[in-house]
Amino acid sequence: MIKPMNKSASRALDILAMLAKENRPLMLKEIGAALELPKSSTFEIVYTMLARGFLEQDENKKFSLGLKTFEIGSAYLKGVDVVQAAIPYLEALAKLVNETVFLAVNKDSRIVYLYKAIGSSNIVHTCDLGSHNSMHCTGLGKALLAGYSDERVRKIAEDQTLTRLAQRTLTSLDDLFEELSKTRERGYAVDDRENRDDSFCVAAPLFSTHKEPIAAISVATFFFKIDERYYDLLSREVPKTAMEISRKMGFTNKRFYE
Repeated sequence: MIKPMNKSASRALDILAMLAKENRPLMLKEIGAALELPKSSTFEIVYTMLARGFLEQDENKKFSLGLKTFEIGSAYLKGVDVVQAAIPYLEALAKLVNETVFLAVNKDSRIVYLYKAIGSSNIVHTCDLGSHNSMHCTGLGKALLAGYSDERVRKIAEDQTLTRLAQRTLTSLDDLFEELSKTRERGYAVDDRENRDDSFCVAAPLFSTHKEPIAAISVATFFFKIDERYYDLLSREVPKTAMEISRKMGFTNKRFYE
């Protein structure tokens, strides 16, 4: 049986969530106004969180997430086995292809970025860890969707809707199923300017010992950098790395989508 929530604790969590989403420092009055909190309550909670290291205050008296939140987030990632298993492989892949490599999981029918390894390219394609993105128009999402049943794919499409984010975004369920069929045949997914008009991505799933997709990895770059030779490199090395990590997780099949 779930007990009633403590009001102060709930408000403190709302403040953390809002600052994480805003990704910029906010004044005390901005925090209170955004969350519709009484001025006195906002003051007490914010300054308690500041004293405990969950928030930081800059010279303009604006508040942002503090070091303690990073420590807790890092502790969470350490407990995620797939992240720890994947890190050395992701770093090696980033070094090989000179691009950003991501690892993400499905959370509430959206992908959540858990780790990124940045290559040596002077033009970096990146995003914030912990941020969310759609599944139907990202390589990471489609690599996972291709491992799901048609029923589960339909449910995700209903939950999130196939929103157009770029000119080439797939907004039809039939088109998405056709693309997932191609993904299964190839053994990897492609985001060809579907999430952003200037982006290109090759992704592959990570399968567990239970032969289920538990995460996905991708190399994200800009479309203008893609030629036949580079595409061949990515389409070879991304699924190869994903299979190596999956083997580490106990996966024994020869192919991902069987």
